[in-house]
Amino acid sequence: MPKIYTCIPDHACNNHCLFCTRPNDPKTHNMWGFVPFKKTNELFEEFAKIRSFASAIILSGGEPALRPDFFKLLEKLIELDFCKVQVQTNGRLFSNKEFCERTVSVLGNRGEFFVSFHAPNEKLFEELSGVKGSFNETVLGLKNLIELNARIRTDTVVVRQNYKDLAVTVDFLASLGVKGMELIFVHPNGRAWENRERIVPRIEETVPFVKEAVNRGICNGILPVITRYPFCVLGDYAKHAVEFHYSEDFDNYLNARVKGAECQKCKYFKNCPGIWTNYLKIFKFDFLPLD
Repeated sequence: MPKIYTCIPDHACNNHCLFCTRPNDPKTHNMWGFVPFKKTNELFEEFAKIRSFASAIILSGGEPALRPDFFKLLEKLIELDFCKVQVQTNGRLFSNKEFCERTVSVLGNRGEFFVSFHAPNEKLFEELSGVKGSFNETVLGLKNLIELNARIRTDTVVVRQNYKDLAVTVDFLASLGVKGMELIFVHPNGRAWENRERIVPRIEETVPFVKEAVNRGICNGILPVITRYPFCVLGDYAKHAVEFHYSEDFDNYLNARVKGAECQKCKYFKNCPGIWTNYLKIFKFDFLPLD
């Protein structure tokens, strides 16, 4: 597996999601820190440094496709011979067919798109994204990418408002032709921390619906993966977790996650991602090790 590194050019975004962990506001507490707008030449230098130790790169944000130098950045990444370039995006700009075609063409078979999609209907989607019209633009962006045979996955952040609709979301994405999906438990950080009382559910409450979503995906010929969930609550479904397949102790996200002392007795201790530290400022640690 190639070594992958994430690069954040800036935090600018055309959505205003309730659960955003990296909001475009230096005054909003963000445990990852705030990334100011980086100039093109600064990013070129950063890309070269990254290429010295990694062969794949993730462009995240914010919304990287908003940048006026977006295509210059993609061309530079191809020039540097990254074997994979993943664009993490809300997909809205890809509703423009010409923009979508140009992006896919520049990246060729090295491109991958990780598209955020958090609800199966316009009302709930736009409540979460904070932007009127974002549902239709994201759906069209997904359709355009799929029509161009781009390699895509979607991510759905699990929050209080959408967890009961996860299976319906899987059905909807499958109907569009999406083949890869990721279900991610919300990180109470940034705007998600500010809105924690509204959006952060108890992990245990969401698990039956996450399992149902995985089952529904399998019925649709898709295998959704789960991430940021402690394995003890997933039981046999832990095998569907991204972290389950790591061969070494799981990265602690710069101390953003924690495990309890009792976790050392768990058969999954090595790979389990543990719990967001900020989650434990909302709910108590209430997890038991698996034998």
